[in-house]
Parts: sequence; C-alpha cells; structure tokens
Amino acid sequence: MFVHRIKTLKTENATIFALPTSVREVVSWYGSFYSFPEGDHPDPMLLQELMVAMLDKGTLYRDKFVISDELEKRGAQLQLFSDGLRIGFFGRSLKADLPAVLGVLGEQLNTPQFGPEEFDKLRLQTISARQRSLSNTRYRAELGLNHALYPENHPNYNTPAEQEIALLEQMELEQVQAYHQKHISANQLIISTAGDVDPDGFASLVDQVFGDWQVENRTSTFATLGNINPGKTVTALKDRQNLDVMMGVPTPVTTQHPDYLALYLGTYILGGNFSARLMNTVRDEQGLTYGIGASLSGVTQEYAGYFQIYVTLSQENLERGISATKEQLRKWVQEGITESELAEKKTTIAGKYQVEMATTHGLARAMQQNAEEGYPLDMLDEYVPKIEALTAEEVNRVIRQYINPEDIHLSIAGTLPESLNR
Repeated sequence: MFVHRIKTLKTENATIFALPTSVREVVSWYGSFYSFPEGDHPDPMLLQELMVAMLDKGTLYRDKFVISDELEKRGAQLQLFSDGLRIGFFGRSLKADLPAVLGVLGEQLNTPQFGPEEFDKLRLQTISARQRSLSNTRYRAELGLNHALYPENHPNYNTPAEQEIALLEQMELEQVQAYHQKHISANQLIISTAGDVDPDGFASLVDQVFGDWQVENRTSTFATLGNINPGKTVTALKDRQNLDVMMGVPTPVTTQHPDYLALYLGTYILGGNFSARLMNTVRDEQGLTYGIGASLSGVTQEYAGYFQIYVTLSQENLERGISATKEQLRKWVQEGITESELAEKKTTIAGKYQVEMATTHGLARAMQQNAEEGYPLDMLDEYVPKIEALTAEEVNRVIRQYINPEDIHLSIAGTLPESLNR
C-alpha cells in the first residue's frame, strides 16, 4: 500500500511526500505553492503567466544557455508552470545529479535574471500566440461558454485575447519583477518525490532551495460561484467552415465534495474517451462529427468547476449535430447510465490509474495532485476501490441532481450556415 511506503516530512515552510521505489538512480518530483494572483494588475493571471515564463530565461548567476547545457548534459528535465492559483514545478534527474538540478531550480525561483531583451521577446511571442487564438474556433467557443458561466473575479474566468493583447502591449518588466517579489512565498508549499530517493536527504536539499521563503497565510478573495446561464452565445468568424460548439453548466461540486467521484465517473461514461456514449452515438452511429466529448473542468478543492460537452461540426451538420448531442445529454440525465457502461468505465479508469502509478514521474504527479486536491495519503490506495464501489444508482442520482439540460449554455464559434443567419 502506498500510504505505508510514503514518508511525510515537514520543513520550516514545506510539506514533502517522498516515496522510495525499486527504480534505481532516477528521481522525479512535482511541487507547487499558492501564488494568489489577485489585485496587482487588470489581469493578474496574465501577469503571473509572464513572470513564470521569465524564470527559465536565465538567473543572476547563469544565462539560459548555460543552464540549458547544465541540464542537457545530465539528461535532466526541469520545468516551471503557472497553474491558476498556484505556481508549479516538475523535475527528473539521476539521483547523483539531484543537488545540481534542484540548485538550478532554486536559482530560477529565487534569483531570476529578468533581462529586458528576453522580456520583450517573450511579450511579443505571447502577443503573437494570442493573435492566432482570435481565429481559433475552439478557443472562441470555450471563451463564449466561459464568459456565460463566470464573473470576471472568478479564477475560472478567462480574459479575452483582445484585452490580453492590449495589456501585453503596455506591460512593463518592472510589473513582472514586482509580481515576483510579492507572490513567491511559502503558501502551502507542497513537494512530492518518487524514485531512488533518500527522503531526509531530499528534505535537506529542499530546505536549501526554499529555506529562506517566508510563510504567508494569505487567503483567496476570488468569487466562489459560477452562474447558471441557459441561453446561447454565437461568435461569428470568417472562413471557418468547421465550427466548434461548447455546452456547459457550473456545478457546486469541488474535489472535496462527497459526490465528486460519482459525477466524474458519470461524465466519463458520457464523453471521457473514444468508447464513451457520445462518441458511439453522435460520431460512430450518426456520422455527424469526428470530435466530441464531455468532462468536468476547473474543479479544485476550493472552487467548484463546470460540466462541459464539446463537439466539432461542419456547417452542413451544425444543427443536426447540436440536436443529436442534446438528445444524448437528455437521455443521459433522464434514463441514466447502464450497468455495462459502468463496469466498462470502471475497468478503464482503474487501468489508467495503474499505468500512471507505474513510473516515478506518474507517482510523483499522483501524490502531488492528491495533496493539492486536499485528500489524505490513503486516498492513493482508496481511489480505485472508491471508483469500483460506486453503483449505477449513485451515479445516476448525482447526474440528475447537478446536470439539468434546460440550464445548459450553448456557445458556437465559426462561420454560421446561411440557414442560421437568416
């Protein structure tokens, strides 16, 4: 059992979960801390994105090319990423190289170079990426749904690309540096590691990287609720014959909610993989689309997310595809899942979990995700049994309780057929 093999260590400002395995010489790790991207800027999420992207552009002691060579010659990996309310990092190296690679991580987090030329280059690259997204039907359909469901002060709200471009054009390096000074601190700093790792030695290295970080007990001021907003958003784009369609509704279910696993399993049965119900019916039987699926999105231990369906349709099949998808949604809610669907997807989810846990990378990521979602360590052992214990009655109850087809918001992006323009 994982719970008996994982050692939990507490440093002055971090919690470490370390799992020694039989894999020799290789160590993987994930870590994250709350950054609370609020209040510094009209779009603090964007400011955080730029700040994190600048961290691997060199430090006060080594430029980015020297760091790249340092990692490459060791065959090591090291990445930093912005993840909503948290900033995260991932690494993998040989055991002997762990001090050197964690040393690079410490330099990147604590003493970034923030060079003006690198900032200008990154800013222009980000503007270019946002400009390309303006003509992306999937992005525009997602944005239409996002704005229908969430207020601007909710962490699941996404700023329109046009506004982000305007903000990026005015963004200054000093704003990024100020964000770094204010938001890099030990707010619920969690690190998970697996492989050929000495837990106490790893904790000592972590203390060298993060030991000076101050513990701050800040709390989020974001709004907590989304909006049930039935209706339709249409985003007209020129010369986009394939349209993307999003359907969704917020739910009150966080990862800590007692109904989360049942709602996740029910949604997976509807549209979680290539053998799910939406693929079998709307795609394979009716031939109306190539891509369709359903998922829960934006769900954390603090914030409930939303249920969504996505489908890509041609102009010719737009109306029939939407109608067929809504019909499957209604049948899923009113008639529920079947015992055979439940058994099949339990096997799929259990298999995916076992494969994930077969590598040091997968183990470290699973331990980190488990901690960030607010679960105790024994959830790593209980996850599959909890999924397998769910009954069709439980899954159908939560589907009917949280998903009302009449509350679904519809968002369409692309070139509408003439029949819908009249």
